Amino acid sequence: ILLLFRDTDDKGKAAEEQFRKAAPGFGRKLLVSIAGSSEPMDQRLMDYVSVEPEELPTVRVLTNPMASMTKYRLQGGGDITEASVAEFVKDFEVGKLEPHMKSEQPPASQHGPVFVLVGSSFQKVVKDPAKDVLVEFYAPWCGHCKKLEPVYKEVAKKLESVGTIMIAKIDATANDVEGADIEGFPTIKLWRASNKDEPLDYDGDRDVDGFLTWLEDKVAHPFSREEVARAEL
Repeated sequence: ILLLFRDTDDKGKAAEEQFRKAAPGFGRKLLVSIAGSSEPMDQRLMDYVSVEPEELPTVRVLTNPMASMTKYRLQGGGDITEASVAEFVKDFEVGKLEPHMKSEQPPASQHGPVFVLVGSSFQKVVKDPAKDVLVEFYAPWCGHCKKLEPVYKEVAKKLESVGTIMIAKIDATANDVEGADIEGFPTIKLWRASNKDEPLDYDGDRDVDGFLTWLEDKVAHPFSREEVARAEL
């Protein structure tokens, strides 16, 4: 998918005109679309594709948008032109582009029992072979995520004494993770210490007991609920 994100100001209108001129040259090779920024669904799409309002107008190529999406960004701070869009697509087709990966700055320190991940720290932390790592991919605006937050924090607190388990979260609207299939919020996945290439999707109950029961069954490094309970005394 080739996407133009633009406002309805003069710069956005000029970018759209150039984008439309370039589009016929791509034939059926790409699905070409234009998105705004003012409507709630536009803003959700911008979050999903990692587009910031200050970038507009901007162009993306998306591959596998319904699975492990990869995003490519038209680079350069100049105006969007018919020629720049055509060259961008050509570079994509011959494999010259690097995926666009967004990341927040890592927190200076970790506060609370839930470890806060960002895009740039994800691989190092989650792929640690010494730990089973449960990750919640959330969106700040997501009501289900807000409802889950105290439960998830309590799970992390109860498991603080288990050194082989990390309970973590990442703002999936502000950070990209290559290869993670995020179809909705919250998405919760377990990277087992024994198999970092095939994370498990959490499918247990979304209460404290449900999380602990599921983890006890799924983790590579075993722990017991009884040990966790004794550590809390």
